[in-house]
Amino acid sequence: MHRCRSLSVRLVARCYFGFKFIAMTLHIACFYFFSTILVLAALRVITARNPVHAALSLVLAFFTASCLWLMLQAEFLAITLVLVYVGAVMVLYRLLRQFERREHRPLGAA
Repeated sequence: MHRCRSLSVRLVARCYFGFKFIAMTLHIACFYFFSTILVLAALRVITARNPVHAALSLVLAFFTASCLWLMLQAEFLAITLVLVYVGAVMVLYRLLRQFERREHRPLGAA
């Protein structure tokens, strides 16, 4: 019984090898695509002169990191990353916009 089972597993693996190769290549291509976007967004966060652009780049970095978590089948971590951190960055973005529009007054002025 054991010998027949292992033989059938070998036949199934041979029949579906082409499909698995294509799926694995697509998986690797998606990984490199999201990783490249993540690295570029992280570099943009560091090099951006405008804090609003840096905050938006950080949101993009979090979304691409979430896509990588989804590729690893860690849905809870991906959703948590988006809800918690992207929400916090949006609050940060709003505060930056609020502070940008304020007038700068000297400390001694009333």
